[in-house]
Order: sequence, then structure tokens, then C-alpha cells
Amino acid sequence: MKSQTERNKKYLKDNGLTTFNFNLRIELKNAYKSKTALNNKDMTEPLLKFINKYVTNRKAL
Repeated sequence: MKSQTERNKKYLKDNGLTTFNFNLRIELKNAYKSKTALNNKDMTEPLLKFINKYVTNRKAL
């Protein structure tokens, strides 16, 4: 039987996804979580929109 981690890795690979982790202050994370909850969003959706907009609107370095 495969472990949950193995199943998660397979799901990500099968769906063309990856994880993206970074560190931030607890206070900032909590404020962001509160703002997204007030807007009925999960924390991922606004970040994905920001990253897509950033990548689309920026010239290569």
C-alpha cells in the first residue's frame, strides 16, 4: 500500500502541479488568512492570480 505522501506526489505529478513553500512572519500569514477568509477565498487563489499576473506582465530579466 502506498503512503499518503506517495499518493500526494503522484497526484501533483499527474496534474502538472508542484508545491511552492516560503517563509513569512506569523503576523503577516495570519493577517493574509483573515483577509482571504473575509472574501470567501482560500489562501491559494489570490496568490496564484498574483503570480500569473506578475509573470504575464514582466519582461524576462
